[in-house]
Amino acid sequence: MISPDDLLLADMRDAAGQTAGALNLIRRIPYYPSPDELERILRTQAPDLILIDAADASSVRGLALLAERVSPGISLVAIARERTPERLLPCLQAGIHDFLVAPFDRRSVDDTLRRVARHLQDRPAHHWHSQSVFGFLSAKPGSGATTLAVHLAMALARAADCRPVHFDLDSHTSYLDFMLQLKKRYGILEASSFASELDETIWERLVANVHGVDYIGMGETLSASHLSIESIGHFLDYARRQYDFVSLDLPSHFDEHTLSLLYRCSTIFLVCTPEVASLHMARRRLSLLENEGLLSRVRVVVNRVTPHSERIASLPELLRHDVFATVANSYMPLQQAIENGRPADLHTPFGESIERLAARCLGQTPKKPSWKLPQLLRALLPGFAARDQKSEPALTGGRLLLPPGPAVPAPEETAILRRSYMH
Repeated sequence: MISPDDLLLADMRDAAGQTAGALNLIRRIPYYPSPDELERILRTQAPDLILIDAADASSVRGLALLAERVSPGISLVAIARERTPERLLPCLQAGIHDFLVAPFDRRSVDDTLRRVARHLQDRPAHHWHSQSVFGFLSAKPGSGATTLAVHLAMALARAADCRPVHFDLDSHTSYLDFMLQLKKRYGILEASSFASELDETIWERLVANVHGVDYIGMGETLSASHLSIESIGHFLDYARRQYDFVSLDLPSHFDEHTLSLLYRCSTIFLVCTPEVASLHMARRRLSLLENEGLLSRVRVVVNRVTPHSERIASLPELLRHDVFATVANSYMPLQQAIENGRPADLHTPFGESIERLAARCLGQTPKKPSWKLPQLLRALLPGFAARDQKSEPALTGGRLLLPPGPAVPAPEETAILRRSYMH
């Protein structure tokens, strides 16, 4: 509800309270917002109906056109203290056909709401939301899914110039705050009672931004037993309206909560290592995912691969599933980066593997590894720095996240990231 007239806002609020729940007022704006502010509000609140004061003709026209562009199908109703040609004509020109005049009687409000309901039934309001949700699931604890998820989000933010958010939803083994040295902030557990009322103010208290990625954690409490699936759904729905893609660090244990999150993922990265136990657990995970009808969304990533790793050629046969990507092991450089609270160096085997994985997600041809043995040995030594090496250009082009395509990728056609937010 938008109006700089406080009394008109109060009258409309009272009228809304008499509709027996048919009208749920989620936001009152006591001024005409700027286009940027209204667009942000529409994305965060996702309303079906906007009640707008018809007093300022130019503001009404501009905001009505913006609302239809951002949220096609949204219903608009003008409110005013009097019905005059000067009020009616600009509203009609802006596509607003319903007009309520104060004092608002119950009958006129009910009639208007019935028309709005019919309109929404025929043409529901369409609020943009990202179709790109990446879930990272470990074959067994300690497979490095968190580290991989964080670095892939950073790589995609650089390569695709998009805005990602990463949820740390593993309350049992989470160490993201330590790894990135994030400042203390509220988490999902502390904000769960406000899940259905999320807005920019609450969100800012939850988010920490590092290297172009927003991070949200579970919070100080390690037990998430009282956090409902519905509450997490509110947070994810809000994020999908705000960000170009959403990354989820999922619990390694497989239960009802984890399964409900997996169903929300467009792509599931199952992360394992070349060790026998990890591969065995990966096969069990794949069987469970197949039973749930999720196997087509799964992309297997084998982490901590070394030049001397055995079984690499036979991994598809061992897993009974194709391997989407392998990530090289750079133990010492990665540990030094974590100790210093910074991302891994792009010029390490691990860094280059992440860049190639990002390229695969964008439907691009991955670059071949540029590492040679002397460079690898130098990277394993303490104090290594890559200042003398040429930085690689950022990846460009490609599309943004879509559900995964065939196991054998073809450039562009199998991109699991797309730029739908640009249109």
